[in-house]
Amino acid sequence: MFNKFYSRHKELFLKISSIFLVVLFFVAIEILVRIIFPAKAIDHMIDLGPINLFSKREIKGETWYGITNKNAYSDRNILFKEKKDKDQLRIICLGGSASAGWPHPPEEIYSRYLEKSLQKVYPGKKIEIINCSAHGFASYRIRQVFETIIPFEPDAVILWCGNNEFLEKRNYRTSELKNTLVRFRNNFRSLQLVRQLFVEHRYDDTPDVAETFWKKVNEEALELRTDPDQFQKVKEHYHKSIESIVAEAGRHKIKLMLMTVPVNLRDWEPNVSFLNLSGADSLAWLEKFKEGKKSYLRSKFSEALHAYQEAHKIAPLHAETMFWMAKTLEAANDTASALEYYIKAKDFDYNPFRAITDFNNVLRAQATNNPHVALLDMERLMNGYDDKGIPGFDLFLDYVHPTREGNLIIAREAANQFQKTNLLSIGEASRNLTLNEIREINRSDYRDEEDLFLQFTRFSLCCMTHQYYSALHFAKFLKETIPQEQLNSDRSGRTNLLNDAIGAFQPYVDLEQKSITHEVSAEEEQKVMKSIRDFYAKHFPYGVF
Repeated sequence: MFNKFYSRHKELFLKISSIFLVVLFFVAIEILVRIIFPAKAIDHMIDLGPINLFSKREIKGETWYGITNKNAYSDRNILFKEKKDKDQLRIICLGGSASAGWPHPPEEIYSRYLEKSLQKVYPGKKIEIINCSAHGFASYRIRQVFETIIPFEPDAVILWCGNNEFLEKRNYRTSELKNTLVRFRNNFRSLQLVRQLFVEHRYDDTPDVAETFWKKVNEEALELRTDPDQFQKVKEHYHKSIESIVAEAGRHKIKLMLMTVPVNLRDWEPNVSFLNLSGADSLAWLEKFKEGKKSYLRSKFSEALHAYQEAHKIAPLHAETMFWMAKTLEAANDTASALEYYIKAKDFDYNPFRAITDFNNVLRAQATNNPHVALLDMERLMNGYDDKGIPGFDLFLDYVHPTREGNLIIAREAANQFQKTNLLSIGEASRNLTLNEIREINRSDYRDEEDLFLQFTRFSLCCMTHQYYSALHFAKFLKETIPQEQLNSDRSGRTNLLNDAIGAFQPYVDLEQKSITHEVSAEEEQKVMKSIRDFYAKHFPYGVF
């Protein structure tokens, strides 16, 4: 009996010992992996592959880095030393194409203007600003880029992001069980390493934006915006990405300047509006909307506002109704209410390319709660540079990319905020720089109006996003600006695009003008819209992106 008792306990002891040894083995592996492979911040919401913008090279015995990732404008040939020079202050700019200054040439972007301006303010220091922004990058990709720039020991990082959060097609997990299992897995560095080595990542270092752009051309809503759960996850992902950057910056004693995202409010209609009506309700909304448009075109703004308000009651989520309410309020000189509805129209765009208010509020909260973070509230500051306090094409080339003047304004506000907050820890300067001083410091012969690549890019974006009035305006501008012999010899198809755009959009504008004094028949409307559909089928077919 004793032998049986002893035998059973011995067997149990061996089983427990075996389990303990297995656990100990895996603990040892985990510790070893953590020592050899330092931990990186993990994105718990989507499966991102590694991102690397830089390549290392030796120049005259010194280590330099160059930006060689095509998404980060490698054609600009940006080079910088691994180690800063004595008395050098290094600022790194992160963001998307707006932060990169696209489509301006590299000498005419906000970071270059800022570098020259800060050098003027602090002549005893060598100011170096490296723009590492990347085309189409959302906050979750910028978080990865931030990790890679930590070894370069920046004194400060300027973060300008929020326009690209809906750009890549993705589907968030909404099951709490799956999310819990993913968080559990990501807590183990060894399991992360196994996935990194043997599992293909769903998202590589180049954003896949083809479907999103096609949906803009096709005026289709994005599931990331229409599905309430997915929309909430987009906002949560942005918050977590910014929070992670702020935390990492704090750990590495890097100062941060978070910039709220300024956008074109006044001159950019929402890409896609959500109607979600049928039958009699849909017809009632359409009647009121058309009534409002007709009254607006006749400059009867009181009647127009009443009609749009009635339409808004029927379709409270319809962004285009909000936009034309804003237009009417602006025309009636109620600019405060107009600004409110322009912002609502932006926020209720169901194929958004402009940062929503929730994103900017995340940045404001992070700046308030963290002493190493300063806020550059350009969303609000930019309003002060427009005559009516509502930015449009005077400050933006399109929906989010600033004009040269817009970039100069951002450089001015950033320079003054660096001084005001003493973010670089070199003492406050004696006074703020004026915009005229910024213009003088950055004087050049460059003019947006003379940059045909920029103007054609602006025109193409207006076409792609169905901004008919703006596309027509810029098409006519280009036709008048480009020499006739150059138009005649063009083999790129651009001349045809200009001619076809004018041929499609001019009748649309003419029909709206005609509706002021005459009834427009259904046949006339159908003919105009068919011409527009044919234009998009020819110049923006599926797969062009």
